[in-house]
Amino acid sequence: MMRAQAGFTLIEIMAAVAILGIAMFVLLDSHYTALRLYDSIATETIARQLLETTVQEAEVKVLEGEMAGEGDFGNRYPEFTWTYEAEPLSEDEEVQLYQVSVTLNGGEEPRTMVFLTYAITPPDDEGIFSENSGSGSSGSRGSASGRSGSTGTNTGGRRRTPTGFGL
Repeated sequence: MMRAQAGFTLIEIMAAVAILGIAMFVLLDSHYTALRLYDSIATETIARQLLETTVQEAEVKVLEGEMAGEGDFGNRYPEFTWTYEAEPLSEDEEVQLYQVSVTLNGGEEPRTMVFLTYAITPPDDEGIFSENSGSGSSGSRGSASGRSGSTGTNTGGRRRTPTGFGL
C-alpha cells in the first residue's frame, strides 16, 4: 500500500513565493511614494510658513518707513532667502497706502506674495506710526477660488495674492 505524501508541491511553493513577491513590490512602492509625498509636503509647508513670516516682517518694516529689504533665515533654513519692495499707492497724507511685494527664494521655485497695507496717521518725529495703522482687506489665491476676510483688528486686514504655489 502506498501512503499519501503530506506537504506542498514545488509548483505550489513557487506560486506562493511569486504572490508574496508581487505583494511586497506593491507595498514597497506605496511606501516609497508616501515618503516622497511627505517630503514634498513638508518642504511646501516650510516655504509657506517662511513666506508668511516674511510678509509680517515686511509689513512692519514698511510701516517703519523701510521701502525695501532682504534677508535670510539663518542656519536653520540656509537654502531660503527673502526680499520685499513696497511702493506708495496714495498721495493722501492721512491714509498712506502701500503695495508690498514679498519674494521667497529657495526650494523648487520662487514664491511671491503681493499685499496692500496702510497707515492711517503719518509717522511721528521718530518715524513710528501710531496704533491706528494696519493693513487692509480681503485675500484671494491666484486663479483658485478665493478666501476672503479680514485679519487683525478693526483697523485692518491684508489683501494677499500669492503666486508660485501651483494652486
